[in-house]
Amino acid sequence: MTNSGATSAAAALRADLDAIVALERRIRAAQAEQPRLIERAHQYAHAVEGVHAGSTSVQRESGTRSFIAELATALVIPEATAVTAPAGRSPASRCARRR
Repeated sequence: MTNSGATSAAAALRADLDAIVALERRIRAAQAEQPRLIERAHQYAHAVEGVHAGSTSVQRESGTRSFIAELATALVIPEATAVTAPAGRSPASRCARRR
């Protein structure tokens, strides 16, 4: 490879590494935002289902199960996977544990 070819390759490498770093930052930002959006959506789902502070545990559980099913459908993942993902990595499993 010629010197100018190596220089071009080095510049392209730096550009790709910079793009990878920028992408990783966006991914991390999205992952940080996801739990907040899920929790807010969970609250909205409870409001839609009529679940409130005076609701019984059965009503709250039913509302949460309904939300988990809806979230799993939106994410195109099986409901069982949404609830049982390892190490609490699933958004739905975090919601289920909170209630």
